[in-house]
Amino acid sequence: MQAIQSTIVMMVCLCLMTGCRSAGESVHADQQDDAAKQIAPYAFGADQRPAVHASAIEVLRDRGFEIERNDYRFGVITTKPKEAPTAAEFWIDDPTTPAQHSADTLNAHQRTVRVRVEKDKSRYTLTVEVLVERLQRPARYLTHSATGQLSAEYAATPTHLSDRGLDGPYAQMLTRDPHLERRLTDAIRQHAR
Repeated sequence: MQAIQSTIVMMVCLCLMTGCRSAGESVHADQQDDAAKQIAPYAFGADQRPAVHASAIEVLRDRGFEIERNDYRFGVITTKPKEAPTAAEFWIDDPTTPAQHSADTLNAHQRTVRVRVEKDKSRYTLTVEVLVERLQRPARYLTHSATGQLSAEYAATPTHLSDRGLDGPYAQMLTRDPHLERRLTDAIRQHAR
């Protein structure tokens, strides 16, 4: 029985350590190799531009992203930040690897997509960029569990944080998500056919 309890405690500690990291370190270490391999932009002819643009919007909406900017003239589509799913929401496939699932579960992450269509000589290229951001709430703090409450909110942001301009919740850019970029690019390519 004691062996089972110590195994459970060790597994919980390992899960909790997944969310810890030092400043400047990438959240998704497995993405370092993929980030080095740039995703080839999707090239297409001028006659396909309206269909590709419409396909990009439809694919993003199908994946649950809300369109924030749709600028056909300048070839830019951006989405509002979408909250990253937790491990309990296994049917949402935004995170690809187990490391992404655990980081998204233990931290408040969100993803924003930017699609660019640029003219390259006689052809157009479509590039998808997915940014992963961590939500920070400087007024939130941990309490002791004796009161039955694990966290609370300060009435006002502490002065040492508000002096630095951190008055309310904000998003901190962490990394790009090349796995989702590749899947979105492939889905747009398939849908535009």
